Amino acid sequence: MFGVIGDASPFEPTGLEFELQVYYDLTNDCDHNGLVDIADFVTLADCLSGPGQPAAPDCACSDYDGDEDIDLADVAAFQTMFGWGNP
Repeated sequence: MFGVIGDASPFEPTGLEFELQVYYDLTNDCDHNGLVDIADFVTLADCLSGPGQPAAPDCACSDYDGDEDIDLADVAAFQTMFGWGNP
């Protein structure tokens, strides 16, 4: 998710200043090390329940698509988040 903060004076329309801020949603950082990495994939693999099958309560961090099961859709979502964070 990207956010842009801008500040411009109404008297100087060419004097624009911008700051880019990058936010990581690390809800899926199962080992809480600040990075979605291979350790989180191991947890995801251990938690695979299949489509429409409820995941175990301690597997919530592996539910990347929020549908309360852990399946190949979560594996695909993991691939897009791999490497996110600030270790």
